[in-house]
Amino acid sequence: MSTEAVTGPLTRVAADRRADEADRAWAARALSRLGRTDLLLALADRLPEEVTAEGVASPYTAFRDMGAPAPLDHRPLEQALDMRPGLHAAVLDAFGPGRSLCETRPAEADAALDGLDSRRPAVRCHALPVLEGARLSRARRERFTAGLTRLCGERFTARLTRLCGEDPDATVREVAAGVARRAGR
Repeated sequence: MSTEAVTGPLTRVAADRRADEADRAWAARALSRLGRTDLLLALADRLPEEVTAEGVASPYTAFRDMGAPAPLDHRPLEQALDMRPGLHAAVLDAFGPGRSLCETRPAEADAALDGLDSRRPAVRCHALPVLEGARLSRARRERFTAGLTRLCGERFTARLTRLCGEDPDATVREVAAGVARRAGR
């Protein structure tokens, strides 16, 4: 079945205000995973914010790992957040503690590393934990460490400690605490 054959029905389910919110969210995630974030964003004014955010975030969650996932690419996420900056907090929540993020395959390490340089905090918050657990070559691990230093503006451990206790955003504190705990800091 072609992508076009399913996007129409998925769009109708996502837009149907009488449908169950879980069904609408599933349709939104499927649209995004099919690379049709444009259709999802066109519906954003008629969707609950959480449904739109879940759809936009789905290619970066464990939902992506089912089947044959498209390669990791943060550019569609950045574009979606550029078009709908009001979604940032809800997308950030979709990447927060307790959420299952996608696995980074070795061939995707550079794309994930590029996420550390994103102007969007949600993208950086996604890149950090997916890279933390990724198998990286020595050169990529050094690039990851350099990226953290650039992001943090100081040594990673000191910045992580401060993020855990002093960042004004509770979600950032939780993510930092999880990374610190897993890093044995």
